[in-house]
Amino acid sequence: MTLGFEQSLPWDLAIGLSYTRWKGSNQLRSTVTTDLTGLNVSPGATAAVVFDSQGSSRYSGAELVLRKAFSHRFEALASYTRSRVEGDTATDFGFEKRQDARSLDFTRLRYDRPNVVNFSGLWKLPAQLDFTLIYRYMSGALYSPTVFSPGIGIVIDPSQGKNSQRQTPIRSLDFSLSRNFAVGRSQIRVTGQVFNLMNNLNVVGVDTFGSSAGQPVNVDYGRIFQVGLEYHY
Repeated sequence: MTLGFEQSLPWDLAIGLSYTRWKGSNQLRSTVTTDLTGLNVSPGATAAVVFDSQGSSRYSGAELVLRKAFSHRFEALASYTRSRVEGDTATDFGFEKRQDARSLDFTRLRYDRPNVVNFSGLWKLPAQLDFTLIYRYMSGALYSPTVFSPGIGIVIDPSQGKNSQRQTPIRSLDFSLSRNFAVGRSQIRVTGQVFNLMNNLNVVGVDTFGSSAGQPVNVDYGRIFQVGLEYHY
């Protein structure tokens, strides 16, 4: 379900507000248990991984959008989204002990990013040049600190809980510059782009085990230069 509206205001300003909510059911869950009562397991087994599709999830988020035309040569767009993603889909956290009631509790999911900010500006420059600037900010994803449990293996640290820690935010500043060239009846558009101009170190994966929990193990792309050519005929 999404509900929203957009309203034009004086001074070439427009404001939009929307609210989105969804629910998911029959989500996959996976937990580890040492209680083998009623389970069909191999002789001598001391633990089992249990899968079911009884999980659920939900999302709710509100977005505010502002658009402003400062002149016929410059327009800006800004948006802010505040959201919450929750569920009991244990596969999002790895295996947990089924005996721990918290393993099937509702909590924020790994991809929960409560704050997302986008800003973009479009300039019409002299010499028929188009310049676009885009800034993005996102809250870091969650992760679950893990420990070793004898007889079971690596499980989520019960002293901290699942998805109890959040990675650092992700930030990027991108821009592009383009121009059209007439070639007879056709047109060629040349575009130069730079992604992550400030070369921010955006962490997208961290170690979760023991004292190393929180240390980066995977990062997003660094600064990238790109040139594009479009031909219209």
